[in-house]
Amino acid sequence: MGMFSKLFGADDEGAQQIPNLPEEAVEEPRFQPAIPTGELAPLTLERVTQHFDEEGYNYGIIDADPAEGSRAKIESGWDGIPFLFNFNGQEGEILTVFAQSSVDIPLDAEDQLDAFIENWHREHYFPKVYTRRASADTALRVCCEHSIDLEHGVTDKQLALQLHCAIATSLDAIRTGYAELGISLEEEEA
Repeated sequence: MGMFSKLFGADDEGAQQIPNLPEEAVEEPRFQPAIPTGELAPLTLERVTQHFDEEGYNYGIIDADPAEGSRAKIESGWDGIPFLFNFNGQEGEILTVFAQSSVDIPLDAEDQLDAFIENWHREHYFPKVYTRRASADTALRVCCEHSIDLEHGVTDKQLALQLHCAIATSLDAIRTGYAELGISLEEEEA
């Protein structure tokens, strides 16, 4: 008997019972499994670029480097914030969306930035937010990552949802961090 069977019990046929719910509540549609729409297909660079084309996004492709063992990547950007879409894992099944602010943050704001990041992670599931040293270690940048393992495939709708989620939450994290520090995301022209 598995852990969940012990916790929630099982009927005579081994089916799990939903605890503490009247039988008529279980009949409601919200407790019924959603029927997947679309077919699961492997994550590929082509599927991501097809979605970008459908959305009208501008992007570029960084070619794979077999000598380094790297796969092709997609680069793009929104509101002046560069994004990189990586395909990690043995078969390229892990989608990692990386964003990094393009405006330096002074090193003396590091404690305030760390407090923002800690609070962000307390209130948000994703993206993962962290800092990176920039400009020869004289400044900081805010970085965001959103990774999802799609080993068993992904429908077009699921892929679109993950891409939109990664882009929107990364933009929100970076904008919010800069706003809390009182730093503009607009690059100053020299």
